[in-house]
Amino acid sequence: MTPNPSERLHGIDIARTCATCGMFVVHAFLVLGPPSSGLSGWERIVFNLTEGRAAATFVLLAGLGVGQLLSRRETTDSRRVLWRRALFLGGLGVLNLIVWPGDILRLYGVALLAAPWLHRWSSKALSGLVAALILIFPLAAVFVDWDARWDWATLTYRGLWTPSGFTLNLVVDGFRPLLPWLAFFVLGLRLARLDWRDSATPRRMLWAGICLFVLSEFVSAGLVKLAIQSAMGEHLGANVVMALLGTHSLPSMPLFMLSALGIACLVLGGSFVLGNHLPRRIREALVSTGRLALTWYLGHVLLLVGLSVAGYGNRLSALAAMGVAFAGFAGVIAVSYLRGGAPMLLERMLRRFSTSSPGPGPDKAAVVLPQDVAPAAARRRDGEAANP
Repeated sequence: MTPNPSERLHGIDIARTCATCGMFVVHAFLVLGPPSSGLSGWERIVFNLTEGRAAATFVLLAGLGVGQLLSRRETTDSRRVLWRRALFLGGLGVLNLIVWPGDILRLYGVALLAAPWLHRWSSKALSGLVAALILIFPLAAVFVDWDARWDWATLTYRGLWTPSGFTLNLVVDGFRPLLPWLAFFVLGLRLARLDWRDSATPRRMLWAGICLFVLSEFVSAGLVKLAIQSAMGEHLGANVVMALLGTHSLPSMPLFMLSALGIACLVLGGSFVLGNHLPRRIREALVSTGRLALTWYLGHVLLLVGLSVAGYGNRLSALAAMGVAFAGFAGVIAVSYLRGGAPMLLERMLRRFSTSSPGPGPDKAAVVLPQDVAPAAARRRDGEAANP
């Protein structure tokens, strides 16, 4: 079965929904659950599968969506839309940074500014840039003394609101810095050039993601074990070895980047494959949720920060924290489904800010439901039966 152009859209939206769920889980662990050192075996597996990987999936999907937009019409209007959107998301990210040190929206802002220029690069050049961003980061991290400004006990960054501190945090030593995280966006631009109407493309992406993830995790585990047992481990210590050769997102060393790229490709390909076999109502709920990802991203951050301020920070068990995450995410899906994917406040503001004309504008394909997925309110008006 070869997907038509509308079917390929819900694969991207389902992938956004999966990434949103992953961020709910990992942030609930970080804010409400016990320290990661106190996690049991299965809890650590869940945490490691989502930590940094969900955010990486979001960034890759952003690059994919922008690449498709520019491929359809690289005009002055589309570039203006991207630049305005960059300004909006960058400003929103600065505000979000006040309450959440792991903000990712500033990265979006810079990436969107660069997208029209990067889109003109050849596919080979984009692939080379991905590799360069990943490989340059370890040198940059050593040069700036990556964690010198961080107080990890309180997750605060010294001098964040000074020009030098803000720049370093954005470019090198923040939670999700441009080096190397821009690589996910650039890879998304590269993947936008694939033929997603060919049903073989998502399957190849799924298997490539699985292989890349498994290989990077095995290589990391082997290198860490060898290094700790060698003179390198005695000289640097186990913690430094884990930071350099492990697959944790802080700092984002090359093996983490490969692992996260694997998960992002797995989620992307799997969402296309799964989307073609899901019952319509389930698919509609997932698509609607993905279309409102900006609202749910900021909403869950504010909710978790509020719970932490209320005294629930690091007081729940890992299981309870995961329960809170999944209960909140179930509510997100329900609200998204009832709204039929209609833009909420932030999406509406973003759309109005980025285009001076009414309606979806040149990014229409990014917000249109598949043809067989109608908003819930429209179905009720049309008197559709309760069961498909």
